[in-house]
Amino acid sequence: MRCLAFIALSMFALLALVVGRNPHIPCPCHFIYIPVCGSDNKTYNKCHLNCKIKNGLNVTIGINYYGSGFGEIV
Repeated sequence: MRCLAFIALSMFALLALVVGRNPHIPCPCHFIYIPVCGSDNKTYNKCHLNCKIKNGLNVTIGINYYGSGFGEIV
């Protein structure tokens, strides 16, 4: 009985560790540069910006307009 409780507790702890991690979803972006200006005034490739949003790295970024922004190029 103790062995079963230990295994169940270990599995629960392992599950908590795995769920707590932020998995990085790979995004296959092409190398064609299509600049968009993000709402943070940085210039992104549209595919890389969408990838950043999917991964939840900064979900508040949106596209202000298509074309280069005035800030740094990411």
